[in-house]
Amino acid sequence: MPWVFGGAVLVTVAGSLAVVGFVHPGVLVHDRFDPESVQQGVAQTLRDSYHLGTVESVSCPAEQQVVPGNRFDCQVTLGGGTKPVSVTVRDASGTYEVGYPR
Repeated sequence: MPWVFGGAVLVTVAGSLAVVGFVHPGVLVHDRFDPESVQQGVAQTLRDSYHLGTVESVSCPAEQQVVPGNRFDCQVTLGGGTKPVSVTVRDASGTYEVGYPR
């Protein structure tokens, strides 16, 4: 009889972990940015907000989580030179801030 009670507890705990971990966003499953969309957004910001003219290319890393405070660098080619540009996630809906090329 103790094994039945132990099995029921194990099933209940496993079910709870599955619900909390995979259904409730942000616990075990995180949204991730589409790198191509971020690259387009970075290029547009550099052209339109920073008025840097022609942005030759932008390369951002894949698998970046949409988590407030997450920060990563994209590589931007401007005028033949490559420079890093910081991208900082501002909120869980995917709003991010693009820094000035360093």
